[in-house]
Amino acid sequence: MQHLIREKALKLANSKVVKGFYPTLIAMQTKTTIQETEEVLEQLVAEGEIKRKHQLLCHNDNCLRQLDMVNNIEDLKSEYSCDFCGEEMEEVLPEYIRHFYTGKDK
Repeated sequence: MQHLIREKALKLANSKVVKGFYPTLIAMQTKTTIQETEEVLEQLVAEGEIKRKHQLLCHNDNCLRQLDMVNNIEDLKSEYSCDFCGEEMEEVLPEYIRHFYTGKDK
Protein backbone atom coordinates (compact mmCIF):
# COMPACT_ATOMS: atom_id res chain seq x y z
CA MET A 1 0.00 0.00 0.00
CA GLN A 2 2.93 2.34 0.66
CA HIS A 3 3.91 2.12 -3.00
CA LEU A 4 0.42 3.29 -4.05
CA ILE A 5 0.54 6.20 -1.58
CA ARG A 6 3.97 7.25 -2.89
CA GLU A 7 2.78 7.01 -6.49
CA LYS A 8 -0.35 9.15 -5.90
CA ALA A 9 1.56 11.71 -3.82
CA LEU A 10 4.33 12.15 -6.38
CA LYS A 11 1.81 12.44 -9.20
CA LEU A 12 -0.05 15.24 -7.39
CA ALA A 13 3.14 16.94 -6.21
CA ASN A 14 4.57 17.05 -9.73
CA SER A 15 1.32 18.08 -11.43
CA LYS A 16 1.42 21.38 -13.29
CA VAL A 17 -2.22 21.99 -12.34
CA VAL A 18 -2.28 21.03 -8.64
CA LYS A 19 -0.64 23.58 -6.35
CA GLY A 20 -0.68 21.24 -3.36
CA PHE A 21 -2.71 18.68 -1.47
CA TYR A 22 -3.76 17.50 1.97
CA PRO A 23 -3.08 13.99 3.31
CA THR A 24 -6.82 13.29 3.41
CA LEU A 25 -7.00 13.30 -0.39
CA ILE A 26 -4.32 10.62 -0.72
CA ALA A 27 -5.89 8.57 2.10
CA MET A 28 -9.28 8.63 0.37
CA GLN A 29 -7.83 7.76 -3.03
CA THR A 30 -5.78 4.86 -1.66
CA LYS A 31 -8.31 3.74 0.96
CA THR A 32 -5.68 3.94 3.71
CA THR A 33 -5.62 5.64 7.10
CA ILE A 34 -4.51 9.23 7.55
CA GLN A 35 -1.72 7.99 9.84
CA GLU A 36 -0.35 5.56 7.24
CA THR A 37 -0.61 8.23 4.55
CA GLU A 38 1.17 10.85 6.66
CA GLU A 39 3.99 8.40 7.45
CA VAL A 40 4.65 7.88 3.73
CA LEU A 41 4.35 11.63 3.02
CA GLU A 42 6.87 12.35 5.77
CA GLN A 43 9.25 9.80 4.21
CA LEU A 44 8.91 11.65 0.89
CA VAL A 45 9.64 14.96 2.66
CA ALA A 46 12.72 13.45 4.34
CA GLU A 47 13.91 12.16 0.95
CA GLY A 48 13.45 15.62 -0.56
CA GLU A 49 10.83 14.41 -3.06
CA ILE A 50 8.06 16.72 -1.81
CA LYS A 51 7.72 19.71 0.55
CA ARG A 52 5.49 20.10 3.60
CA LYS A 53 4.05 23.53 4.24
CA HIS A 54 2.08 24.74 7.23
CA GLN A 55 -1.17 26.58 6.68
CA LEU A 56 -2.62 28.66 9.53
CA LEU A 57 -6.39 29.11 9.54
CA CYS A 58 -8.45 31.78 11.29
CA HIS A 59 -9.44 30.65 14.80
CA ASN A 60 -13.05 31.73 14.21
CA ASP A 61 -14.81 28.45 13.37
CA ASN A 62 -17.32 30.35 11.23
CA CYS A 63 -14.50 31.80 9.10
CA LEU A 64 -11.46 29.49 8.90
CA ARG A 65 -9.80 31.60 6.19
CA GLN A 66 -6.10 31.05 5.52
CA LEU A 67 -4.03 33.61 7.40
CA ASP A 68 -0.54 32.42 6.59
CA MET A 69 1.41 29.64 4.89
CA VAL A 70 5.02 28.93 5.80
CA ASN A 71 7.62 26.31 4.96
CA ASN A 72 8.83 26.06 8.57
CA ILE A 73 6.34 26.03 11.42
CA GLU A 74 8.76 28.18 13.45
CA ASP A 75 8.14 30.99 10.94
CA LEU A 76 4.55 31.48 12.10
CA LYS A 77 4.12 34.77 13.93
CA SER A 78 2.83 34.77 17.49
CA GLU A 79 -0.17 37.02 16.77
CA TYR A 80 -2.56 37.30 13.83
CA SER A 81 -5.62 39.29 12.85
CA CYS A 82 -8.11 38.04 10.25
CA ASP A 83 -8.83 40.68 7.61
CA PHE A 84 -12.08 38.94 6.70
CA CYS A 85 -13.88 38.46 10.05
CA GLY A 86 -11.76 40.64 12.36
CA GLU A 87 -10.80 37.81 14.72
CA GLU A 88 -7.74 38.71 16.83
CA MET A 89 -5.45 35.82 17.73
CA GLU A 90 -2.92 36.41 20.47
CA GLU A 91 -1.51 32.90 20.13
CA VAL A 92 -1.43 30.26 17.42
CA LEU A 93 -3.44 27.20 18.40
CA PRO A 94 -2.14 23.93 16.94
CA GLU A 95 -5.60 22.71 15.95
CA TYR A 96 -5.76 25.52 13.36
CA ILE A 97 -2.54 24.50 11.62
CA ARG A 98 -2.98 22.26 8.57
CA HIS A 99 -0.15 20.39 6.87
CA PHE A 100 -0.15 20.91 3.14
CA TYR A 101 2.13 19.13 0.68
CA THR A 102 3.57 20.44 -2.59
CA GLY A 103 6.14 19.49 -5.18
CA LYS A 104 9.77 20.10 -4.30
CA ASP A 105 10.02 22.92 -6.84
CA LYS A 106 6.82 24.73 -5.88
